[in-house]
Amino acid sequence: MSRIPSIPLLSHTHSMPNLWTFWEHVQSTDAASRYLFDQAVFYTEESGYVVECRNGTPMRLGPSGARGLVWRCPLRNCCNRSPKTTRLDSFFYRLKAPLERVLMVIYLFMARTHMTQLDMMTGLNARTLRTIVQGLYYVMEQDLTMDDVKVGGKDPETDERIIVEIDESKFGKRKDNRGHPLDGVWVVGGVERTPQRKAFMMVVQDRSAHTSQEIVKRFVLKDSHINTDCWSGYNRLDEIPDMNYVHFPVNHSENFVDQVHGTHTNTIEGTWNGIKQNVTARHCTKKMMPWKLVEFISRRKHDDDWWGGIMKALSCVQVTPANGSEDHPPQSLLTEVIDQDGQDEDGFESLINTILEDHHEDE
Repeated sequence: MSRIPSIPLLSHTHSMPNLWTFWEHVQSTDAASRYLFDQAVFYTEESGYVVECRNGTPMRLGPSGARGLVWRCPLRNCCNRSPKTTRLDSFFYRLKAPLERVLMVIYLFMARTHMTQLDMMTGLNARTLRTIVQGLYYVMEQDLTMDDVKVGGKDPETDERIIVEIDESKFGKRKDNRGHPLDGVWVVGGVERTPQRKAFMMVVQDRSAHTSQEIVKRFVLKDSHINTDCWSGYNRLDEIPDMNYVHFPVNHSENFVDQVHGTHTNTIEGTWNGIKQNVTARHCTKKMMPWKLVEFISRRKHDDDWWGGIMKALSCVQVTPANGSEDHPPQSLLTEVIDQDGQDEDGFESLINTILEDHHEDE
């Protein structure tokens, strides 16, 4: 199978492919299938992936007319040579929509296209769109590791402490678009002051010092230089045992930048503004907000190549019942709601429905 040439990228759109060039590579089911093989999203024999027929014979990839490549048993008298789809064990396995349309939905989602345009541009119904978007959130969540959200420590080249700015922010307006009152949620987050801008974000049930310290211990590496405001919940961070933190607070009632040490939290405050541009009032609940934070951190992880990042995630994350379903979504440290009782609450299905409903109401 010949290798498909790489698609040119546009740096000013976070390395998303040019739409028309992208479509040229995936405009038919066969072309989309070959593209996914090229991206290692679909497995091949060369990758060591083994598909067996019902009698246990290893199958081989071969053409099947309009269906493109399929897995077939090579033995004539073994199992009637019934083919198996190349979508096995992939994100696309349970999706009945044409591959090229699913890929277009993924492209438009990653390009932050307004959701009301997805059905118009792809011809897919709301239920199918919901399933695809839901799957993308699964993939983004499972692609993240603790290394992706552990921040700070010491610079391995200079041995200097890495500065981590920590802050809390309230998400949620007083009323939603129907006039219903909303309490909103508090999120504690941190961003390291490095070119990568690695970050962590957690929804919290309360703003106690205990909760803040538990989050800091979980996500901020030892030997970090921590900048915060003067909120009492951050008191004594430098006294947390075995962490060797250095803590510099800045009093925002006097200055946004400490006049003595130059301490500030401008980076994390700018990060909050960026997140809030892509969050609606109805997302601001303890059930749904964690998943929007997952999306932000995932995009930050692959900030220089959104498209390459989601393709790599699709090739690495095996979408099976063990990874989550509509009734039992995946859980990790990134989708918990932290409180003093250690409880968490999931709102994954609510998030997907709200994303679609919000945008349809805007029409």
